Amino acid sequence: MINSFFGILKKSFLIIKKEPVILIPYLMFNLSMVMLTQFYAFSEKHVVLNSFVEWVIPTIIVQPFILLIALKVIQEKPIHIQGLFQQQQQCMWPFCIASLYKPMVFYSAYRLMNVLPKEATDASSLKSDDIGLWFGMICLGFILSMITMYFQSYYLAVKHPSNHTLLDHLKLSVVLFFRFKWVTVSFMGYFFISLFVGLFFILGVLMPMIPQHLQLIMLSSIDAITSTLLQVFILRLFLYIKPMVNLGYN
Repeated sequence: MINSFFGILKKSFLIIKKEPVILIPYLMFNLSMVMLTQFYAFSEKHVVLNSFVEWVIPTIIVQPFILLIALKVIQEKPIHIQGLFQQQQQCMWPFCIASLYKPMVFYSAYRLMNVLPKEATDASSLKSDDIGLWFGMICLGFILSMITMYFQSYYLAVKHPSNHTLLDHLKLSVVLFFRFKWVTVSFMGYFFISLFVGLFFILGVLMPMIPQHLQLIMLSSIDAITSTLLQVFILRLFLYIKPMVNLGYN
């Protein structure tokens, strides 16, 4: 299994190497958010709006472009910008609806931060019920993100019958996850362990060399690269397990 994981990871890197333009969407988004934070303190002054932007823009714009470009590379088809925009527009609402758990996670995290005491002297006013509620909502959000992780890849890479609804696509992607849950969990675990080890050494070497005022930009750039790699890896993992079931891949 570990050999299969490294094979998928290698193919994911090769996709990015073959089409580096796939990194641009997340890089542009992350760097824009950094600029807003550094010059306007956007994330501090507008917490709810910031969470909304971090949910909507990656979901309906960034991730569809990444997956569409990666799929074109895998299929060895030419990439036409106009065609990508048309396909991206078709993905907006399905991707948005399938990710409705994300606002719940953002809102729960926001409320949890308000519930937690700011200082040790405030611990007496701590409400354990509120902490349990919001922490439970965050955990529920992460569970939903896990079991629906194949939806985007499934929606883009599978030829669907015309009578299938969005709910049918969502159900089939969830069924696919549970059918291969141990493979999926294992491979995602390997991915994040490898990512943690790689970032530990990279940041340990680079951070002391980067001026302090540029460190946030560097971290945002690294986050954009790893986020892109994650999307491509999930697509490659989906295509790895897809031939084991009949989903009508075209």
